[in-house]
Amino acid sequence: MKRAKTLPTSLGFALTATIMTVLLVGGLSSVKDEPRTLSLNFGAHPAVPTVMQMSLNGRVVVEHSQKGQNESGPIEYVDGQGDALDFKIEWYDILDNQGYIAAIRLRASDLSIIGDTGHAAVKIILGPGADVTVTTTNAKAAALIRERRGAELASVANEPDILLAELCADRLAADDPILADLKQDAERLKDTQQRAYNKMSRQSYLDEHGVLAPRCTIEG
Repeated sequence: MKRAKTLPTSLGFALTATIMTVLLVGGLSSVKDEPRTLSLNFGAHPAVPTVMQMSLNGRVVVEHSQKGQNESGPIEYVDGQGDALDFKIEWYDILDNQGYIAAIRLRASDLSIIGDTGHAAVKIILGPGADVTVTTTNAKAAALIRERRGAELASVANEPDILLAELCADRLAADDPILADLKQDAERLKDTQQRAYNKMSRQSYLDEHGVLAPRCTIEG
């Protein structure tokens, strides 16, 4: 796994555009300045229809998904795991017929907390290609949340996210059983409304922005 860039976080962030919420208890909630709840915005780039799965600290959070939603409900954070947030992600790029695998480690104690709520947020976006981008939402949005001015969040919607890391995933081997499972999921889900929505999202993105070249280049 090639690590392209990692930046520390020191700014607060909001909980907008959250796809899933993971409840952290035990180790995190008992330490000052560590989050009590972690909201994850996890999914693929709008131009990249995928089937994906993700685990956090060894527990499956997302599986057989075309949009990254939480399909298993809140996850208990085990005290003995410390403050490490270890993500393992596999996904299949349907159009490029390629599978990828990535591992991400974040420290919960490095994440900024929104006021006295105990909430923190992480956004993980897959693609294009082997790209993995990890961010948090901007400090202005966090300030609005702290001040209970949520109705004004639209005014900072275009503020850039705070970059945590940019990674390059590894390509899954052609004979990897994980890739075979993801391809089966892609075939099984091909006629769903979510697949149709993903296709429309891709076309809309291409019409507005054109083709986006991957940041990462991998051989093979």
